[in-house]
Amino acid sequence: IESIVLTNIGSHREKSVLDLKLSTFRKLSENFRGIRCVGSAAISLAMIANGEADVYTEFGIHCWDMAACALLITEAGGVVIDPTGGKFEMMSRGILATCSDELARNTFPLIDHISSFEHDV
Repeated sequence: IESIVLTNIGSHREKSVLDLKLSTFRKLSENFRGIRCVGSAAISLAMIANGEADVYTEFGIHCWDMAACALLITEAGGVVIDPTGGKFEMMSRGILATCSDELARNTFPLIDHISSFEHDV
């Protein structure tokens, strides 16, 4: 897929979580043109809304990192869903934001779900 993916490995170092994140990173690397780690969830999401990148996904992110940018992305015509492909839930600690519905459908099967962050504030 000729798209740029933004993501972040994060600071969580529990082996099982890190293994899932690295597995997802590998699958995304094999299926997309490039991956970038900007270091800020809000900036990464704003880049999706602005058309500077095509996909952003992360687990462990907080609602305050996503709220405003999720609105920006949807207002710009992008898609914000749960990384499992379901409805986006602000408190779920996971996000998949893309510039199109088709890209969201093609991306979520590549993401390993990390449930240990769900509703963990």
